Amino acid sequence: IARSTVSGNFAEGSGGGLYLRRAAQPRLMDSILWGNGAGEEGSAVSLRTGTTLHVSCSIIDSSAVVGDGTWSAEQALFVDPEFCFPLPAPIAPEAGGSYRLSPESPAWADANECGRTLGALPDLCLSGIGDLAPDDTPASVAVPAGDRP
Repeated sequence: IARSTVSGNFAEGSGGGLYLRRAAQPRLMDSILWGNGAGEEGSAVSLRTGTTLHVSCSIIDSSAVVGDGTWSAEQALFVDPEFCFPLPAPIAPEAGGSYRLSPESPAWADANECGRTLGALPDLCLSGIGDLAPDDTPASVAVPAGDRP
């Protein structure tokens, strides 16, 4: 899983962001896994026996990783990615929201040790929550990967 943003998802059981089973061994690279929910456990990741998650140069909510599987993290950040206007997992993604990066986000290339912008939406919020675009999401502007004002 590369250059992806997994956020605002909800599972009735466990594993709101990712649910790994049957010897799965995915890699999460240059991504953001944050702000997901689950009815039981593991709002970020549920790791079943025999599974392994390899995380590199990504932002992940480590407090929401559960299960008997294993995971490793290299150059990972365990901090809020500072999205523009994220919605709580039980109501997203149907109700809008914006998962673009705020100017203060640690996902920008110059704000993390990987030197790359993390996640799927390397766009910058223009003015935050106050000025909404016609689709009721905060306005944003495309910014080339690794650059920001």
